[in-house]
Amino acid sequence: MGTLRPGAVADVAVFELEEGECEFHDADGNSLPGRRRLTPSLTVKDGAIWWAISGMKAAVIRQHGS
Repeated sequence: MGTLRPGAVADVAVFELEEGECEFHDADGNSLPGRRRLTPSLTVKDGAIWWAISGMKAAVIRQHGS
């Protein structure tokens, strides 16, 4: 379990909802068409940015001064 206490260290995953035709595949090779998908944008672990899409890390730092 986690906590939402002020000052607590955060682990966060941020996703973007992309609209448009796409296809989903499973491990058995089956596929399904789709019109929306979630794509990862930012991962924060122990309060620090671990991964970000190009430009996202700079935007987060500018906004939050970290």
